[in-house]
Amino acid sequence: MLLLRDLLAMSSPMRMATMATIAGLLFAQPAVSQTYTSCNPLQNSNCPADPALATSIGCDFTGGACDQFNAQGAPTYDSNGASFSISQQGDSPTLVSPWYIMFGKVEITMKSAPGTGIVSSVVLQSDDLDEIDWEWVGSATEQVQSNYYGKGQTTTYDRAALHDATDCQNTWHKYTVDWTAEEIVWQIDGTTVRALKASDADGQYPQTPMQIKFGVWAGGDPSNPSGTIAWAGGVTDYSAGPYTMVVDSVSVTDYSTGSKYTYGDQSGDWSSIESTGGRVNGNIGADTIVSGDAPAVTTTSGSNVEPYSGTHASCSTCSSPGVGSWTMSTSAAPAVTNTDYPGLPSGWTVSGSGKVVPPSAAPSTFRSVLSASLPAASQAASCSASGYSIVTSFDQEGFLTTATMTFGVSTGWDEKGFPTTVYPANCMASTPSFDAEDALKTTDFQLAAVTQQAVATSSHGEIFLQTTDVGTLASTVAEKENSGSSVSGGKSIFLLTAILAAFSVPGHLGLVKMRADVFLSLCVGYATALWPIPTTYTSGDQVLWIDHNVKINYKIAGSTSAYGSSAGNSSWSNRIVTHAVERTYDTLFAKSFVPWKFHPRFSDFEPVLASNSTYVKSITLHQNASDPAGIVKPKIGSIDESYTLDVAASGEVTITAGSSIGLLYGLTTFTQLFYKCSTGSGVYTSQAPVHISDLPLFPWRGLNIDTSRTFKPMSSMYAMVDSMAYNKMNKLHWHVTDAQAWPLEIPSMPELANKGAYADFQKYSPKDVKALQEYGALLGVEVVMEIDNPGHTSSIAFSHPDLIAAFNVQPEWSTYAAEPPSGTLKLNSSAVYDFLEEMFDDLLPRLKPWTSYFHLGGDEVNMNAYNLDETVESNLSSVLQPLMQRYMDRNTGQVKAAGFTPLVWEEMLLEWNLTLPSDTIVQSWQSEEALAEIVSKGYRGLAGNYNYWYLDCGKGQWTNFHQDVADQYWPFLDYCDPFKNWRLMYSYDPLGGIPENATHLVLGGETHIWSEQTDAVNLEFMVWPRACAAAEVLWSGAKDATGQNRSQITAAPRLSEMRERLVARGIHADAIQMPFCVMNGSQCAI
Repeated sequence: MLLLRDLLAMSSPMRMATMATIAGLLFAQPAVSQTYTSCNPLQNSNCPADPALATSIGCDFTGGACDQFNAQGAPTYDSNGASFSISQQGDSPTLVSPWYIMFGKVEITMKSAPGTGIVSSVVLQSDDLDEIDWEWVGSATEQVQSNYYGKGQTTTYDRAALHDATDCQNTWHKYTVDWTAEEIVWQIDGTTVRALKASDADGQYPQTPMQIKFGVWAGGDPSNPSGTIAWAGGVTDYSAGPYTMVVDSVSVTDYSTGSKYTYGDQSGDWSSIESTGGRVNGNIGADTIVSGDAPAVTTTSGSNVEPYSGTHASCSTCSSPGVGSWTMSTSAAPAVTNTDYPGLPSGWTVSGSGKVVPPSAAPSTFRSVLSASLPAASQAASCSASGYSIVTSFDQEGFLTTATMTFGVSTGWDEKGFPTTVYPANCMASTPSFDAEDALKTTDFQLAAVTQQAVATSSHGEIFLQTTDVGTLASTVAEKENSGSSVSGGKSIFLLTAILAAFSVPGHLGLVKMRADVFLSLCVGYATALWPIPTTYTSGDQVLWIDHNVKINYKIAGSTSAYGSSAGNSSWSNRIVTHAVERTYDTLFAKSFVPWKFHPRFSDFEPVLASNSTYVKSITLHQNASDPAGIVKPKIGSIDESYTLDVAASGEVTITAGSSIGLLYGLTTFTQLFYKCSTGSGVYTSQAPVHISDLPLFPWRGLNIDTSRTFKPMSSMYAMVDSMAYNKMNKLHWHVTDAQAWPLEIPSMPELANKGAYADFQKYSPKDVKALQEYGALLGVEVVMEIDNPGHTSSIAFSHPDLIAAFNVQPEWSTYAAEPPSGTLKLNSSAVYDFLEEMFDDLLPRLKPWTSYFHLGGDEVNMNAYNLDETVESNLSSVLQPLMQRYMDRNTGQVKAAGFTPLVWEEMLLEWNLTLPSDTIVQSWQSEEALAEIVSKGYRGLAGNYNYWYLDCGKGQWTNFHQDVADQYWPFLDYCDPFKNWRLMYSYDPLGGIPENATHLVLGGETHIWSEQTDAVNLEFMVWPRACAAAEVLWSGAKDATGQNRSQITAAPRLSEMRERLVARGIHADAIQMPFCVMNGSQCAI
């Protein structure tokens, strides 16, 4: 910002020029070329809602136009970026976003336009004319102006500021606006040049949803008011043009979520803005934003911007962290607060970490707690005439302990708070020879009760400890979160439901141990909810904190290097690990969440950060073997995806894996151990020590996305990949073309997309495809493309009508196809063969660096269409089958020659009875029997039964019905109704009905989102978190180690937490349960 001392220090000519500029700012009339509104919500209550961005997008204009912005005028594109030129009067090329942001960040790398009277501008503007600006006057080669307005109040011009921008017309600079509820920050090349607090804006603070506009206009046009011309530096000389502003790239992050923003009233206050399907500030992870002078630094992965949103601190005071690019702010630790609970002895409380605290300082031994703090009625209850008693209390670790002992006899206690007293024979049917903690490690066990035998067994992961005394209900039901192996640490594995009576009568078990906070809250006890569930998992209850200064060491096959170096590994492997580390920090410090929903209402569940709190001291990534070649496109079974994760109570973390992908998965699991404190004091886990050993059941864990029926912008595709990786899914099946549209650009055949796409801005360029594949490779997600054929190819007819038979037959389309428009590639045409060869010769080499697989489609080929194919003129299978065999031989031959393994849909094998190459992967979608038949023929198969794993089902028909037939289709259900809820998806076993000797042929499966009624607006809502259910089935298996289906009761809270983590990542994931259910354990179970 220009200060008086700067003005006085200038040379006289520069000072005069600057004063003239300031005068123009103060006295000019408003420059209105980009400031207008078609409907002001503060004046008209019927204005349409503002479409929400609700995510992060990035556009690199060096590769051409970006579908995130609409052009006004005629920007042009080349290797330098987007050019905005003024050549004649009336030119004002501009790019305008079709969406709005509700608080957020805008970054643009650009060179401003030269020329007297020429103004380059970047404007954030709302429908009620709130506005935030950058503007460059062409006659000022070293300056940029920042400005803001509230509600169109442009009658005063004292809100502008001037900033140095060295040679801004010839040098690339990055200009940033970070806009929050508390302040606006303007930055140039990462340095803050201005910060405006909302409280300092005199009631004119911009605070309503904003569009983004950037371009160039002639402020010096002779038709403009004299004040505007003076501010712009003078009259524009069009004959000396063109005058060009060049934009290299732009990135935008919306700090709110939802599909659209509406004005709840006409106050114009941000608190009145309502978000449909989301939350204002929802991308930040809290309802309020930490205020400061500058935003956190962002990082770019591929072309997908991943901001460390919500972290705002002064860049002039922050130091560079050892790893990552963000800053943290720490508030003072709040005072310890304890809560009284009914049933505790008088004066006892429970701390925020769940520890039971006696009235005075914690005693040195548990025995003193018994003798000093328990009511007499609880201290002595004779179990026989000999004077033995049941004694109950809470040990120093916060556990409830019940023991039978000789009344009045001194009893020893081990270091964990367990009694070491030997139980008298006449008080126990048998003498227990186990420690209760050891007992909880087993799946099936037997306990001896005081008066008679009581057996506690578990065949479904449930442990029942039951008393037999009439009139006293003292039972504990512990439902194990069965992970398939022996585990320990009651808090982290058991969802405990406890109803305990006063221990004043006989009939109890000899020894019971559970967390006191779990018992006191009637089993709402919260345990870390990992998703997908690991193979084995043990944990404790110690709190560890983590901050951004934690050291990370990366060891590859014994050598040590800083992460990101090339020592001992390939450059791509190091990129994977480097990105995984950066993503880990982003998740922990910018995208974590406060788990309030998973604790009793108004409970004090958070630990307190104190001066002696233990922090994670170091994270060691140990890769015990170098990655094999082709890590970004591994063949099935060639990559070791397993990992182990150890978090020591002392704060040392070790992740060991056989590959960089295993380290990626280990870091992903590590982030799920941590939560954000609502006070802003930091990020913590209460589960240390932790040991996890984990590996996937299936090597192919996929999601199939249809981008033909409705186009999905690249930002949506990136969000899908990111969410898949967080669920340890590894295959994105990209169903890129279909009958309705051909959005894929084939450079040698530009007419395909030019005529087959829905619109010019709904295309995927080669650069888009490569960027998505590269981004997927960083996250362990291989992008496998499908060109479905010979059916589902009607869109080719828009550019090559001679290749398609039965194209768009109306109204009898259903005779020839599953959906309109009908049409299929001709089956016996040399022109079709030539077309396929040219198309695949162009496409396959560009895909080859990133994938080993290519999907050739082959589903739902309608034989009737070939009656209208002049090269066949028959619908008889005896005629068509040999032609289809030749057709598919041609396709698989070209795909295999290019180095790919082919995939096809099940119909090619099961309905057309084709002989396929032995390595072909056959994808099943119709039934369990179909998959069983595939593997019975010796082929490898993928599961994905539409009765379980079709995400688009249950929305009703998308076709319309004439009045004379409508009654026949009422109530207009779709073919795959009902809606596939997560519980149904979770119950699907890909190995169901598969003989044991053929299970190795089932590589895994995919869940599918077809797009008749799913576009970019509802895509995330339709997919997540239901796809998480499929992800866990594919990683962990549908059944536990006992062969039983996994429990919904234990899965629901874990899935609810995964949903919260996805929301924190900016994903519009659907809800699982209402807070009452996740707050109250199994109380929503039947």
